[in-house]
Formats: sequence, C-alpha cells, structure tokens
Amino acid sequence: MVGLALVLAVVISIPLAVLAVRRPRGIIDRLCILLCMCGLSIPGFVLGLIAILVFAVKLRWLPAVGFAPISGGILSNLKTVILPSATLGFTLMCNYTRVLRADLADQLNTEDYVVTARAKGVRSTQILIRHVLRNSMFSFITLVGLNLGILIGGTVLIEQIFAIPGMGQELVQSIQIEDVPVVESIAVLLSVT
Repeated sequence: MVGLALVLAVVISIPLAVLAVRRPRGIIDRLCILLCMCGLSIPGFVLGLIAILVFAVKLRWLPAVGFAPISGGILSNLKTVILPSATLGFTLMCNYTRVLRADLADQLNTEDYVVTARAKGVRSTQILIRHVLRNSMFSFITLVGLNLGILIGGTVLIEQIFAIPGMGQELVQSIQIEDVPVVESIAVLLSVT
C-alpha cells in the first residue's frame, strides 16, 4: 500500500508540475495551485471518508473496507488497495507538485543555462524537459526520501479507516489490550522510519 501510494504521488506530480509551469498564471497553473492547497488542507482521515463515500457508496466502483491478498487474484487485490493508496498518496502528491512547480519556475526565471539555451534557439518545452526538470529532480528525490517516514506513519490511520490488517491495526489492538512491549516496538519502528 505504501509503495503504490508513493508511485501514484510521484507519477502524477511530475507531469502536473510541468504542465503548470509551462504557462505561469494560466488556467492549468491556477487549477494546480488550487488542487495542491486543497490537498494539503484536508486531513488524510477526512479524505479517506470522502473517498469511501464517493467511490464505494455512491459510485460503487471500489470496496469500502477490507483487504484481499494477492493470492486471491491481482485484480481483487488492486480493488481493495487502490482507494487507501490514493488517499495516502494524495497529500504527498500535492506537496510534491507544489515544491517541484516552484523549483521549476525558479530555475526557468533565474538560471543562466536557461538564458543560454533560449539564446541558442532551443524550444521552451525542450528546455523545460531536458534541462530544468533534470536539475530539479535532485531536490524532488530528496523530498520523496524525507517524506517516506511520514508516509509509513500515515498508514496507521488509513489502515483503521479502510479496515486493512497491518501495523496500524496491530498498534490499536495492542493499545486496547495494554500490550506495552508491542506498542513500544511499533512506536520505535515508526520513529526510526
């Protein structure tokens, strides 16, 4: 679930940031900023409940709760994992998009190699993709690595909302039965990550 959430966040955020920075203050840029600010403002548990309401109750596309192992079939597993993964990865995607968009815009406006490439007659799209995006990926990858611990810690709450067996469910059950060694072990594991 964590891996799928991370992949979704990265795969969506890069093209979205590139599209937004192509035309600063354009409609796509403004919609991207609005989406990112809304995504960063909504807590994960509220987003999870909204996702259940929309995609499981109203549209009936995905199951609301539960988990199907891969041994039961890849399609059934994906159906049970896609909603929690999207919920977990949405906030990260908004954060990644916002930071990458700002870094791309900064480099497009201030770096000398961009001016040189424009003077040589290189197209704007080629400058953005080949040069600016490549240089921005260093800070982007660093941000992804730093947020990995936050992603793992966020699974505790998401597992409870979607009734997925995992570390979060084990932590809550251990707290309820006052199993102190297990609670301490999970707390240390989450702190280390």
